[in-house]
Amino acid sequence: MAARGSLTGRALVLAAVGVLLVVTLAVPARTWFAQRSDIARLQGEVAAAQTRISELTMQRARWQDPAFIAAQARSRLHMAMPGEVPYLLVGAEEFAKQQTGTTPGVVGSAPVTWLDRFLASWRAADESAATDASN
Repeated sequence: MAARGSLTGRALVLAAVGVLLVVTLAVPARTWFAQRSDIARLQGEVAAAQTRISELTMQRARWQDPAFIAAQARSRLHMAMPGEVPYLLVGAEEFAKQQTGTTPGVVGSAPVTWLDRFLASWRAADESAATDASN
């Protein structure tokens, strides 16, 4: 018997068919993996949307309660029930900021008035217009 080569015609055809199968299946496999990642992303979006829907449903249920509506009207709109005397503390936020030391508009010991702020912004606008005209 004559010694045959290590690569026969049958092995060559089998290798060609294998390469053809790999090349043919590469595009559908890539598409399948891309679709799987899209499905996973969309499922996450659906879960987030369902969570948001449940939050909004709970909020809608709260707004159906007359006591909640009355509490919101009192806090947001400063409304009062008939016979009550409403008190509104003007400057309470500024007082709290002064206590913490983070009061805006205070330079040194003298507060900056609205007129001082207005004139300062007018001067700044005038200076920027002068520099733009000189360029």
